[in-house]
Amino acid sequence: MKCLRKYKWVKMPREIVIDDKGLMNYYMKLAGRVAFRKGMSHYCGFENPMEPGMWAGGIVGLKSILGVKKRLVALWIMNQLE
Repeated sequence: MKCLRKYKWVKMPREIVIDDKGLMNYYMKLAGRVAFRKGMSHYCGFENPMEPGMWAGGIVGLKSILGVKKRLVALWIMNQLE
């Protein structure tokens, strides 16, 4: 069996995200949302140039994706994922 850590990318359908707690769940939620192709993203009337794996959505969108209510919690999660 091949070592899965050597793959450069893995396809992950957005439907398989489980509703559970923990950093891996937060990572999967973010990975499903930031999987943009190169181009332009439209958010709140703004157009943002996007690269693959980039996030352009602001703290409100980040809180919504992570399912948390407080800004500091969302920033703590991002700090842990970093």
